[in-house]
Amino acid sequence: MTHLALAGGAVRIPAVTDHVRTNREVVEAFGYDLDVDRRDDGSALLIA
Repeated sequence: MTHLALAGGAVRIPAVTDHVRTNREVVEAFGYDLDVDRRDDGSALLIA
């Protein structure tokens, strides 16, 4: 997630886990935005 936040872009992940939530909070604490677009199949798209 750090590389995504720094470089920008999007990546599909199979699920939003506690690990993803925690890392997103850490990245955002440093001033970077990461959006989560949840999909109907349970996966999600992380967008920076």
